[in-house]
Amino acid sequence: IENHDLTNMDADGFPQIPSFKMKNSSLATTYTPPPTYTPTPSPKPTITLDVQNVSDLYVEEWNPDTNYGYEPDMKIESSPDKKTIYLKLPIPRKKAGQTFEGSLLHVKLFEPVSINCEATLGLCSDDWWEDTVTYQSQPLKMGWSVNSTIYTGAHTATFQVSEPVQDAWLSNKRFISFYIESSSGDALFHTKETDATLSQLPVNLQVKVKGDFGSSQAPDKTPTPSVDYRLFCPCREDAHVQPY
Repeated sequence: IENHDLTNMDADGFPQIPSFKMKNSSLATTYTPPPTYTPTPSPKPTITLDVQNVSDLYVEEWNPDTNYGYEPDMKIESSPDKKTIYLKLPIPRKKAGQTFEGSLLHVKLFEPVSINCEATLGLCSDDWWEDTVTYQSQPLKMGWSVNSTIYTGAHTATFQVSEPVQDAWLSNKRFISFYIESSSGDALFHTKETDATLSQLPVNLQVKVKGDFGSSQAPDKTPTPSVDYRLFCPCREDAHVQPY
């Protein structure tokens, strides 16, 4: 560093202010602030709620005034004696911060079909009780439906129901109802009355949801991603749905 002469005076008799020159530029330093820590947000968990139906029955064309609401099995048949199944299931409550990921409906067969059955699952009104519906008083069928083949030897029929379930979930509906009918072949299914004899739900609506979960939907306050929880529902429609 070079120091200028401190004895020099300016025109008014004041000493000159010393100045310094940096001869070696390598000694100059630049201040670099420390890095800012930005925490990584935890991934939102995804859970699958397994929802059991509250009502199930079938109706039969050849017995139009008969109610089959408490039978251990239910059947679809295209002809000559047309039979149609009706199901009612509760919808889990939507909570703030949650997003809908998808939904499947599984219906367990009472016995495997001997030939392929062409089944149609559709949306219907949910203002009905399983102990009052007959072929003459069937619930009103709505516009949405989906086709599915039940193949020979299958033990479960599976239907993609994301669209109607998401609509019901977003609108906070309490229930959703479906009908199942056949355009070719027949199939025999379990009902909720046979639940005690099965290792899985005879009718199972799987609802996959991502987001924040409270104790009313998941038993663990800090669930990990892709954890399955079952939501068991009462068999009467006048009771509110509460999971374990």
